[in-house]
Amino acid sequence: MVRKKAWHEREKRLLLIVSYIWILSVPPLEQLPAAYLALESENVALRSQLEWLRKQVFGGGKSEKLDAAQLKLKLADQQKLIEQTATPETVHYERRRASREKLPLRAEASRTCR
Repeated sequence: MVRKKAWHEREKRLLLIVSYIWILSVPPLEQLPAAYLALESENVALRSQLEWLRKQVFGGGKSEKLDAAQLKLKLADQQKLIEQTATPETVHYERRRASREKLPLRAEASRTCR
C-alpha cells in the first residue's frame, strides 16, 4: 500500500510539472494568431522540402516525361501498324497425308530390335 501511495504521489507531481511546462509553452491569447501564422508558414516550408526529397529519392524526374513531338511519332507508328494489319493475308498450305501404316507398339518394337 505504501508503494502505491508513493507511486500516485509521484504521478501527481509529474502531471503537475508537465501541465506547468505546457502552460509556459503556450503563447498568450494576443500572440496566438501570429504564432499560428508562423507555424503555418513553417508547415508549408517543411512540406515543400519533403516533396523535393521524395522526388530526389523516388524519381519522377524530367527523363520520364514525353515531349509532344514524341507522342506524335508514336501515334504515327501505331497508325502504320493498324494500316498494315487492316488487310488480311491469305496463307496457302498443303497438308502432308498421314501414312496408313501403324507404328509398332513399344513392346513389339523392343522384341524386333533384339
